[in-house]
Amino acid sequence: MILSRLRIPLVLIPVIILVSTHAFANRVTPVVEAVRKLSPSVVNISTEQQLRREGPFSYFHDPVYEKFFREFYDRRQSPKVQETPLGSGVIIDPNGYVLTNAHVILRSGRIKVTLQDGTSYTAGVVGAEKSLDLAILKIQGGGPFPSAPMGDSKSLMIGETVVAIGNPFGLSHTVTTGVVSALHRTIQTDKNRVYVDFIQTDASINPGNSGGPLLTIDGKVIGINTAIYGQGQGIGFAIPIDSAKQIVEDLIRYGRVHYGWFGLRVKELTPQLRRSLHYSGSAGLYVSLVFNDSPAGKSGILKGDIIESVGSHHIDKLNAYKSVILAHTVGNEVEFHLDRRGEKIKRKVVPTGFPRKMVNPYSLALLGIEVSPATRGEAAKLRLPKGSGIIIRRVRKGGPAAGLGLQSGDALLELDDKELRTEEDFAKAVAALRLKTSTVILVQRGLYGNYLSFPLP
Repeated sequence: MILSRLRIPLVLIPVIILVSTHAFANRVTPVVEAVRKLSPSVVNISTEQQLRREGPFSYFHDPVYEKFFREFYDRRQSPKVQETPLGSGVIIDPNGYVLTNAHVILRSGRIKVTLQDGTSYTAGVVGAEKSLDLAILKIQGGGPFPSAPMGDSKSLMIGETVVAIGNPFGLSHTVTTGVVSALHRTIQTDKNRVYVDFIQTDASINPGNSGGPLLTIDGKVIGINTAIYGQGQGIGFAIPIDSAKQIVEDLIRYGRVHYGWFGLRVKELTPQLRRSLHYSGSAGLYVSLVFNDSPAGKSGILKGDIIESVGSHHIDKLNAYKSVILAHTVGNEVEFHLDRRGEKIKRKVVPTGFPRKMVNPYSLALLGIEVSPATRGEAAKLRLPKGSGIIIRRVRKGGPAAGLGLQSGDALLELDDKELRTEEDFAKAVAALRLKTSTVILVQRGLYGNYLSFPLP
């Protein structure tokens, strides 16, 4: 009887273990698996800044005394270093390339990245693109590093489960989950910057999450979280990884983005323009200029066409158009959906780099001037730096330059806050005007220079 009672626990023990193991296995959901898979590739980004110590003799308020005693004092004191958390990032390459937001690392000091296991490394900035809020860091030393595979954000579905990993408020490797609430969102930030094509999610994204990955439950990065929308309550936004891929390649290879040149100018539709074109659409931008020997011109886009969408992006404002165009680098084909006096047409455009042969034609159409380098005599007469200087040779009648009173022989010293000393300087400055509606120039006539606000057609 006693033996039979003792057998009962011996029979029940293995059954209890089996049930417990089975229950644990059921708790390992796809979200848990995605977090386990990707967490090692998520990093905490912080900056280290050396703080100045006040010496015991600072009360003298005399720079001579302070310098003497500080040199004596500082040799005996270790410098104080303050570490400030900045945000998050995700390793996208085993060699240590980290993708994050540009606003996370701008104006930072010495950058440090910390992995999930607590290991820290110094990182350098490879390149950053403020207009798209993306940046690439390179971890110094170590490796290979755990890296995250990139997914396909074009295949995202509204209602699909997503996971955000980051360091909100400095809390390392915090995981939040939610669903895709909307796609192709256009938002205006508190600083009046406009971003398009954002993924909207209800996964909690707070300061510190910026730069961290948004994941699908199969463990692939489909977005880069950003916390730039201060008014969002329970709403998060992420840059689609498909948009980031085009930028990342240029940043890693060149340290900057090789923006594509399309060769057209647009402006917003005024009520008068709508009436004259008999256009009843709800949005759209008017094509005001197309260069014949340009990607847009070769594709068949004409002056007078109305751009209704670019790719999958509906265009209703100039800022939205600029953001979409900036996301397309050299060689990345994009489809324009146009209205041509009631006819709906499509044109595929492959942007190129800005060709040097277009510098003067572009300048003549956009600024209303043609230029060439200053001669030695002109440089001496205008007291320009030796061997440098850009001189206006022609002013187009009725152009913006003529409207400001510029004349042949004037020296152009700055364009869009860029100093002009060579033809190469001028070419780069002119190419950078492709999406701007105005600029500022510094022009010199005789020995006097003036800054002028310069409208662009």
